[in-house]
Amino acid sequence: MRKFITFFILISALFPKCFGQYDKNGLVISGGINYSKYIGHGKGDNYFENETPGYQLEITVNNGRGFEWVLWGVDYRKAANRVINNSVPVTFWTPYYTEFLFYQKAKKHPLFWFFGYDYVRMKFPEMEKPDGHYNITFGTGWNLKLSDRLFLQFKIKPYIIIGNSIGQWFGANSMVNLHFNKTN
Repeated sequence: MRKFITFFILISALFPKCFGQYDKNGLVISGGINYSKYIGHGKGDNYFENETPGYQLEITVNNGRGFEWVLWGVDYRKAANRVINNSVPVTFWTPYYTEFLFYQKAKKHPLFWFFGYDYVRMKFPEMEKPDGHYNITFGTGWNLKLSDRLFLQFKIKPYIIIGNSIGQWFGANSMVNLHFNKTN
């Protein structure tokens, strides 16, 4: 909760310098909360439960003509991995993700679709080295214009998991971001 409050204080401090980003080129900073879940069962019939909301931060470039590129995104969240009667806490740290986003130009509340790539590090307690997961992402969303200076962004981000040690292959992430332009 303390991180959540700190995050919103930071956004409030930056808000007076923000400008609406759609149909304007510039550097965009986004941040918010997410709920991500690995769907289905993996090796040994393991599955994830008790996912808690996570946090993400994104740095994006908008060309002002219907395209945004999330140059760098970072994400952190927690869950529990369950096998038979055992439950083990696990953390997910995404030190890098990128997305290519295409939005409706000249719309007050533009819809968009995107595709991208995530590199996720999953760590169990007392694990020497995190397990790296590579995700191919795709999805859709909606930007709700709150003012000329601020948008609330909703994303649904399904992903295909490639290269993990526990046999999971599919997941989905729901995201809500405050999305604003940092350039004049």
